Amino acid sequence: MIIDVPVLLPSPMDTPKKPPFKYAGSKARMLKKYAASGFLVNEPKMFVDMFAGSTQMAYWVRQLYPEIPIVINDLNDELIQLYNIMMKHTKEYQEWGRKFLQPYLAITPPPKPAISPERKEYYYELRARYREGGFENPVEESAMLMFMMRTNFNGFWGQSKKYPGRYHTSAGNMWWKEQYFQKLEVQELEFIKFLKSCIITKESYENTIKWADKAVWMYADPPYRLSHESYRAAGEFDDDDQLELCEFMKDCHKRGCFGALSNREHHDNSQIGWTMAPTGRKWTKGGWFGDKFDDNWTMHMFMGHKYTSGRKDKEGCLATEILIKNY
Repeated sequence: MIIDVPVLLPSPMDTPKKPPFKYAGSKARMLKKYAASGFLVNEPKMFVDMFAGSTQMAYWVRQLYPEIPIVINDLNDELIQLYNIMMKHTKEYQEWGRKFLQPYLAITPPPKPAISPERKEYYYELRARYREGGFENPVEESAMLMFMMRTNFNGFWGQSKKYPGRYHTSAGNMWWKEQYFQKLEVQELEFIKFLKSCIITKESYENTIKWADKAVWMYADPPYRLSHESYRAAGEFDDDDQLELCEFMKDCHKRGCFGALSNREHHDNSQIGWTMAPTGRKWTKGGWFGDKFDDNWTMHMFMGHKYTSGRKDKEGCLATEILIKNY
């Protein structure tokens, strides 16, 4: 049975702060839709972001709930090292960042829409150095990563089979001017302040069960189903992993947690049933996730947020953003 419980909520921010880099899948475009779907909870004891990635969701939660403890967890070594470097070696990190930026700005780009081959060449020189690893100074390594994340192609996080566990995204259009980076430096100081207010861990999501308790807000934004994205060294986050995560979320429910899971549903119109709800279409039955949760959970489908898979599944069907929650 689905029960809608009215709660007193903080007002969602019209312009939430963003991390000072580009990151595909960060949920930045979904925050208002999530707020409208009832994602926010009343008086959580703690917020645990199990697959934090860019930390966009945790950053938003911090702005709305300034007093609660927040756990940022991710298995990505490079991101977690970056966050720790930004917090603990801020001045040296920023100095290295300016060193990587200066050669880029010294290259005068051609008028748009032309793309500067010299700037791209500089990016790929840095990427080749970075993917080899072996840095004596991790601050230099993380500052180089940040520069590439700010100038890459659409914020994607790519890796190469030849260099597993190392950032490998292609260069972007390289049109960004000095003002763009100056704005990011200001954002960066706010972001570092946010990081310092959090508990940062690097472990498998299963280990975050130690935080699961009554009124703790457990949020999972895993590699989406059929996205072919890797998680552990064993490879991509496949359907068996998705099932295990569903069971984990149900365990959190039994412990009295607020639980929320983001994913996407692959479908054609015959596979999923809908009923109309105030926040949009609400899932009733069908779809891959249809029999994974009981009536303690609701699924919201964001019909205005459809896309095809980065790599088409066998049916070549559309995918729709979904949010599953137990409150």
